[in-house]
Amino acid sequence: MKKPAGRDLLIVLALAAVTVAAFVPVLDAPFLRLDDYGYVVDNTHIHDGPTPAALAWAWTTFEKANWHPLTWWSHMLDYRLFGDDASGHHRTNLILHVLNAAILFGVLRSLTGSRWRSAWVAALFAVHPLHVESVAWISERKDVLSTLFGLLAIGAYTAWTRHGGTRRYALLMILFGASLASKPMLVTLPFVLLLLDYWPLNRLPDLRDRSVVWQRLREKLPLLALSAISSVLTVMAQKSAGTISGVEALPLATRIANAAVSYWRYIAKTIWPQELSIFYTYPALEGTPGWSAAQALAAVAGLIVVTAGFVLLAKRRWAMTGWLWFLGMLVPVIGLVQVGWQSMADRYTYLPLTGLFVIVAWAVAAAGAKFANTKSFKIAVAVIALVVVAACALQTRRQAGYWQDSIALFEHALTIAPNATTVHNNLGIELIYKRDWERAEHHFTRARDIAPQSPEAYFNLGRLLLSRGRGAEAIENLKRCADIRPDRADTHFHLGLAYRQGGRASEAIRHFREAVTLEPTSVAALSQAAWLLATTEDATARRPAEAVELAQRAVQLTGRRDPNTLDTLAAAFASAGDFDAAVETATLAAQLAADLGDTRKVETLRRRLEVYRQGRPWITP
Repeated sequence: MKKPAGRDLLIVLALAAVTVAAFVPVLDAPFLRLDDYGYVVDNTHIHDGPTPAALAWAWTTFEKANWHPLTWWSHMLDYRLFGDDASGHHRTNLILHVLNAAILFGVLRSLTGSRWRSAWVAALFAVHPLHVESVAWISERKDVLSTLFGLLAIGAYTAWTRHGGTRRYALLMILFGASLASKPMLVTLPFVLLLLDYWPLNRLPDLRDRSVVWQRLREKLPLLALSAISSVLTVMAQKSAGTISGVEALPLATRIANAAVSYWRYIAKTIWPQELSIFYTYPALEGTPGWSAAQALAAVAGLIVVTAGFVLLAKRRWAMTGWLWFLGMLVPVIGLVQVGWQSMADRYTYLPLTGLFVIVAWAVAAAGAKFANTKSFKIAVAVIALVVVAACALQTRRQAGYWQDSIALFEHALTIAPNATTVHNNLGIELIYKRDWERAEHHFTRARDIAPQSPEAYFNLGRLLLSRGRGAEAIENLKRCADIRPDRADTHFHLGLAYRQGGRASEAIRHFREAVTLEPTSVAALSQAAWLLATTEDATARRPAEAVELAQRAVQLTGRRDPNTLDTLAAAFASAGDFDAAVETATLAAQLAADLGDTRKVETLRRRLEVYRQGRPWITP
């Protein structure tokens, strides 16, 4: 007979094998332009790390509308190891996911004493298709990393409840803090631990005993303090990026309706994981018909009825724990505080689904209690359990295949939701990089027509038209974007480019100035404004002093190491009549350009130097 530890090890090895087999297609996937470039490919902080300055930056930044320093650290380490090789970054995500499945098995095994039920729950966690997004998307490193620390925190809590000790509680605090510093999803963990007190730890034998209930709550106050701090930081981060929708855009009734319907959609996709997408439209934000009042009321009523049913099943404590695990862990992302444009997301289910898996596993065991010792029953249950896991693994492998190509991923999403403007916009952006201008224009136009109040489609279409030399059409779309969202610096910047392309210097300068006002650290906007103010042939629009001031800011932001901003500053000095400074600055720019091997820029700067040495400013026709 195999020893129990040996059996557990075999289960862990089997979990690892089936997980890798299901997810192996993601290893060939590229970086997605949606978020992956901002997180890794184009992020200079990630490229610089892990240096003391970069590590410190991770703790103080709200970049990507999140506070998750440990996630930034993990990306820095990956970039140091793998650079721009996406497969290496995917391998890390997959390794973390395998570890999570193994740890989940160990934690459940320790909590419940049940080997095979814990193994089945861990297997479903490992290969359920709803979890593909969390593993296949490099930007979702935060999901798998925060869950790793969260599961370890549950393990530490279990040890503390059984053996006590300040050190064990300190370890719990450290692991929980690390989870929150990876992603704030697990702010509800103190309440999850309270559920585990109810079952299977049985530390709440009678909920009517208020003194015991209060004692269990009081011991979690330090954890709740960490949750509160993380929540405040998250709201600050999201507000800094303007990603939180106000009540004027989404009234509370709409949020509650979407939340209730989303719970049932998650349950449906758990049972039948089909039509999974990287993006699920939010009708109220997409400008399309939403849920009817009857559907919303039915969804809310259904949740109340099911919850009441589990309350009545007092002897089946696992049912209440599993159900509230699912409901409660989704609360931060269910949309009562709406962040982003999605109505729901597969990645949100990464750990919450475990509650539903527990209900099913223990319900089957309870239903078959009378037959548990019969060989035929054990065989039947084992076969069904294996079939379910195998079916999930096959569907996961199929779903993972969509992530091997960005265009295929978005096209698949459109087969599920043809009117998803966000998907049309992202597909259009991918097509631009493939130089498929015609199809890109089609998808941007489609997005604009579906949601005429959405600024993103106007912006993307205007930018594309500008790049194709269709300035008048570009201005029309960009102006519409600015009317809807006047606070977007990038819109004003591109309007400036469009007007400059059309020879309308005054209008161009006005929009470049507005872009600088909205985004004072935009080197591109500072440089464009300074260049026109210094070199436009329209003498009435020239402002040499302002040009020098803006150009100096751009040069300072680039550390005097960028030949283009130095070129602009030289032109500004010449416009102001300071030709000695112009020659000195242009000479430095030429030296830097030569060091970079930019021969074209060197030749351009030599021509400008000749003009400055003659005591003349550079005028752009």
